[in-house]
Amino acid sequence: MPRRQVPTSNAFVDAERPAWLNGPTSRRSHVITHGTTFPTVDKQVRLRNASHEVLEQGASGAVQLCSATYAVPPSYQGVGHLSKPKAVDVNAYKGTRGRNFVTEAVGKVGSAVVKIDTTRKVKLDVEGLEHLFKFFLGPDIRFKGPEGDQHENIKGFGSGVIINQSGIIVTNAHVVAKADKVVCTLTDGRQLTAKVLGADEIIDLAVLKVDCKTHDLPCAELGDSSQLLVGAWAIAIGNPLGLSSTVTLGIISSLARSAMEVGIPDKRVDYIQTDAAINPGNSGGPLVDEYGKVIGINTAIRVGATGIGFAIPINLCRQAIQTLQKGRCLQHPSIGIHMATFNPDLAVNLFGGKAKDVRDVREGILVVKVLEKSPSAAVGLKAGDIIQTFDGKRVTDTETFLTSLSKCTIGQKVTLRYRRGKDLHQAQVQVGDAKSQVDVAFQ
Repeated sequence: MPRRQVPTSNAFVDAERPAWLNGPTSRRSHVITHGTTFPTVDKQVRLRNASHEVLEQGASGAVQLCSATYAVPPSYQGVGHLSKPKAVDVNAYKGTRGRNFVTEAVGKVGSAVVKIDTTRKVKLDVEGLEHLFKFFLGPDIRFKGPEGDQHENIKGFGSGVIINQSGIIVTNAHVVAKADKVVCTLTDGRQLTAKVLGADEIIDLAVLKVDCKTHDLPCAELGDSSQLLVGAWAIAIGNPLGLSSTVTLGIISSLARSAMEVGIPDKRVDYIQTDAAINPGNSGGPLVDEYGKVIGINTAIRVGATGIGFAIPINLCRQAIQTLQKGRCLQHPSIGIHMATFNPDLAVNLFGGKAKDVRDVREGILVVKVLEKSPSAAVGLKAGDIIQTFDGKRVTDTETFLTSLSKCTIGQKVTLRYRRGKDLHQAQVQVGDAKSQVDVAFQ
């Protein structure tokens, strides 16, 4: 009897695949919320996703972090519409027709991928509701607020991956942000309460730990993201929209996509771009190569586009994990600017006639925005300036600039030489920490 082929979003997958991959696909959940775009100044779009992150992007589209949240009334205890992770028995499918490099890779890492459920209790703003009613209906309206418990449980879910036998799990920071309780569900059905050891919003990474007395946790092998090639296979595993243990296949579309290019300039990551399908709930899950090794942590998608997703390279994660699991904070040297690699056309598009005097400039960093109360603001740097040297070293693009900046220590003073129109200026800037520099567009 010939095999039945089932079309998926990226490829044809054998219908005789492991049962854990064949989760429900027709269920719809009305409680899962997606991001909404709002117009802002400067003809930009900003997006607030269900986890209350606000993201900013230009005309090319908004970017959404891929966790999902939903409100649950205090009286409602079940979450029956979300599927539970299914067990992976690698040996049960040896010799099965239709096995390929994808099934081999999933067999190696699939059981180490966990579903992360978070709960956050939020107090209802009864006073705000009363003011709202009186504003629309008049000051004499009598308002009766809800009786009993005036709190609402905000539940969220995402994905994570176990990386060692001691119970260390890696996920995105936005998945567990402000959570009062975090529970990780393994594919064998075990539910383990997790403790957040550390999280960093700048690279959007969090490290969790679960206690398992049996010490038989499955764990994934980490790869080397510095060896990746554009066009290589990429496999995303996670729990999109609550559909657990979902696998999608694609390729690596691009490497070293800067946070500015992606549209989230408050991050400090050069992302892996992939066309493997990523959706809300995939956040924190692994991006895997054809050998079953983790090469990235899935984190965001381009809203309104198809097949444009982003993952944090695992080499960056590897460095951060060592610090975060010890409860220490990562330092992110910053001078408080949003920037782009300079070219005359970009400068004219952003700043119009103000940029006409810099057409003779061949290279440098274009200052797109200066953050309030930042080191750059303190020395008078302005949007439209072009940084040409950093601490005596020539800068040709954002990559070389950030490389030089990353080698600085917090509090170190560096010299900038920059163009403003036809004039050449110089300033000494004290390097600060990115976490202490507030961008009001991301609050």
